[in-house]
Parts: sequence; structure tokens; C-alpha cells
Amino acid sequence: MLSGLRADGKERKQVEVLTQVIRLVLVELLNHESNSDIMLVATRALTLLCDVLLSLCVAVVHYGVKVEEKRI
Repeated sequence: MLSGLRADGKERKQVEVLTQVIRLVLVELLNHESNSDIMLVATRALTLLCDVLLSLCVAVVHYGVKVEEKRI
């Protein structure tokens, strides 16, 4: 995966790899309810990626980030 992210001049390849990272890693970590620190870091990473590449927002929604409202 890292070599795909380092593919200079191949933006399409980089977007494909980032989509895989979202699907395989970040969404899984975001749903890691037993550790809130992991969830927070994954959320920050997804937020930054979506700010940079708006097309990745579709991947985040598509791969099923669970959103639950918790009342205090």
C-alpha cells in the first residue's frame, strides 16, 4: 500500500490506495468501540483525508462507518 501512496505523478493510483486504506483500516478502527483513543485518531485521519480529497467522502460513506448518537 505504501508504494502506491508514493507513486509520484499517478494521482489515480494514490486515490485508489487511499480508498483501500479507508476501507481496510480506518473504518475498522473508527468502529473500535473498546478504545476511544483509537476511534479519535481514526476520525481525525478520515477528516483530514476528506478535506484534501472530497471524492474520498463517498468511500467513507460506502464502507459503512457506524454513527451512533450517545446521550450524556
